[in-house]
Amino acid sequence: MALQALAIRENTVYVHGHPELPDSRTQVYLDIEGLPESEFCYLIGALVVSGETETFHSFWADQKSDEPTIFAQLAEAIRDLPELRIFHYGKYERVALLRMKARLPECLQSTIDVLLERTTNVLSVIHPHVYFPTYSNSLKDIGRFLGSERAHENATGLQCILWRNRWQGSKAADTKAQLLRYNQDDCRTLKCIVEFITRLASPDSSGRAVSLVPFKTAQTEDLTKDRPRWEMFRPREYASADFKRVVRCAYFDYQRERVYVRTHPHFKVVNKKHPKFRRVSTRVNKAELIECYRCPQCQSGKIEKGKQLSHDVIDLKFFKNGMKKWITRVLSWRYRCTKCKHAFSSEQGSHNPSKYGHGLMSWLVYSNVACGMSMLRVEKSVAEVFGLTLPNCEGYRAKGYFMGLYQPLYSEILQSILASPILHIDETTVRLRKQHGYVWVLTSIDKVYYFYKSSREGSFLAQFLGDFRGVLISDFYTAYDSLDCEQQKCLLHLVRDIDDDLFRHPLDLELKGMAQDFGTLLRTTIETVDRRGLKSRYLRKHKRPAVRFLRSVTEAEFSSPVARKYQKRFQKSGRKMFTFLDHDGVPWNNNNAEHAIKRFAKYRRYADGYFTERTLQEYLVLATVFETCEFNNVNVLKFMLAKETTLKGLLNMAGRRTGRHLASECAGEPDPGFAMPFHSTISERTVETQLTASPPTSPPPVGQRQQM
Repeated sequence: MALQALAIRENTVYVHGHPELPDSRTQVYLDIEGLPESEFCYLIGALVVSGETETFHSFWADQKSDEPTIFAQLAEAIRDLPELRIFHYGKYERVALLRMKARLPECLQSTIDVLLERTTNVLSVIHPHVYFPTYSNSLKDIGRFLGSERAHENATGLQCILWRNRWQGSKAADTKAQLLRYNQDDCRTLKCIVEFITRLASPDSSGRAVSLVPFKTAQTEDLTKDRPRWEMFRPREYASADFKRVVRCAYFDYQRERVYVRTHPHFKVVNKKHPKFRRVSTRVNKAELIECYRCPQCQSGKIEKGKQLSHDVIDLKFFKNGMKKWITRVLSWRYRCTKCKHAFSSEQGSHNPSKYGHGLMSWLVYSNVACGMSMLRVEKSVAEVFGLTLPNCEGYRAKGYFMGLYQPLYSEILQSILASPILHIDETTVRLRKQHGYVWVLTSIDKVYYFYKSSREGSFLAQFLGDFRGVLISDFYTAYDSLDCEQQKCLLHLVRDIDDDLFRHPLDLELKGMAQDFGTLLRTTIETVDRRGLKSRYLRKHKRPAVRFLRSVTEAEFSSPVARKYQKRFQKSGRKMFTFLDHDGVPWNNNNAEHAIKRFAKYRRYADGYFTERTLQEYLVLATVFETCEFNNVNVLKFMLAKETTLKGLLNMAGRRTGRHLASECAGEPDPGFAMPFHSTISERTVETQLTASPPTSPPPVGQRQQM
């Protein structure tokens, strides 16, 4: 652990949080020696401290049949002590008391229960709160650091077992004396550690540990904390305006463009080659004329042509095997009707048309959201590849443009998911600039929907999913249990948890037996899924073994805390773990939602802490559409260029390609409608397109778009 390594490197005790030990008038420092292979506790040491008085009790068992006797002697010796508190190191002593309770007379069993209620595991306080400059948290290593003296400095638990085996054969008094001294030293070392932690927890007026602690200590909250990654290079705030001005004049670009150019003349040539100063080629690839022949209000042909208007649209034109920069000049005129005096323009739409086309904006957003490139890198690549130097905010404007374009599709996807027979759900954390929140994801088999909530509180789910009547597939988060629908708990989550605990507790036979039975049941079930698919008529045969397994687990009596934890888990959610056996098409895991959440998790690596609610919502709308495309194997870029804004259009692209698109691709031409932005009904390859409605007579239309 990093704090442990830091403590060793700086020879400092680091304190995290507030370690606290219960206070009492009488403290008993308990240490038990035993032989692990035979589960035989042969020596009990108890150091009793009451005020300034110390008393040490030692209880010795010659053979295993004497074991209940020494535990009874311990109980009788300490049960009447006032305000008793027993301290021990690790869980060995508590487990030994629990094991011996059943072997003691009934009159002492209640005494053992009282003693167990008053025990405190000192190691459980040290582990999360105190980091000693030692290579382990063993009693002897920490005691050695604190200066606790021992008769046998290098003696270990293994040496103690050898001494006991030697005494078993020889009954030598000196060997027994060594064991008694070793046990007493352990009790006094434990007392030394408890007193040290008590001094750490004794605050002075400033709330820090008092100076009575003879070692260098430090609070983890006083450590220098690095700023979040996204804040490393942001402009900092200065208390002095002069300092702020001085630092601004030291920026890399400022010096090259304003300072070095005066000192080194060759920087004039260097700077001219920078994309920021390079003139964008404005060679027009195509000109479009928009003219009117009739008044759109009275349909009169008596109109006067006025001032000419023009603007250039910078775009990317896509071909079958590539793309190129494409500039279109749009020419239009102002008109005035001599009959009704109505003034109008031949180009209908925005008075300030965008300078950049749909294809270019599609490429910016596709590279940023779908490919995971930062917007600065996207704009740099466009500048270097196409010679287009874009304003810094243009990429973010493009995201806002597509968010508005896909907002109806975003809502349509949600309604489709809620109407589906299954629904996967998951959530993950997100850090905004001023707060923390959660991004939730809903998925069906072929659709994905992301949304943001400021907390993980699941009370909103009942109303949000009120129309859903299918099977909900989720992890074991308790907020999902209150929903009024059938549920399938993700068995993959449970398998991972059990497997992790098997590695942590390799000697827990009860856990191992439970895991083996559960693994056999799952393996045979998944083999049927692999052969037959998720069809209930083939899976129902596994229902009886599943019920039998759940009954055996819930009715068993486990002594292992880990096994009891999983027993409660099976009792609470066991029926919801095998819902998929009764339904067609219901998966046994939540992989759909987990796969969808990975998209956001990857994007979060670079943007976490930099989101605002608006920019996060922009991303979630786009991620919803793009991930739905991915779920349907639809090319995201082609979907954007096609300007589809409906779920039906997306699913059509997933199911079939139109003959018009196939023909254009075979001819090596771009798809119709891709190049000219903001006129979704106008094809760049159309020679004439009517802009306003014309009467059903032979006179020419009101407005025509012509190519030159």
